Amino acid sequence: MNPETIGQWIIKAENDYRIGIHEMDEENPATDMICFHMQQCAEKYLKAYLAYKDSEIRKTHDIAVLFKGMLSYRR
Repeated sequence: MNPETIGQWIIKAENDYRIGIHEMDEENPATDMICFHMQQCAEKYLKAYLAYKDSEIRKTHDIAVLFKGMLSYRR
């Protein structure tokens, strides 16, 4: 486990979250961008978890693939 790597993923995830939340407060929010940033937030939190478990972090934006990798460590 590399705490620095985990921290970097968490910071990136929280930045995406903040952008999405900020956009939701707009009078005419760009819902496609809200969805994009929230998906990115979830992806980066999954990657932080995989880093915590010393698992391979695949270069993918497919949350299902990352989630399957995460499930293998729930036991």
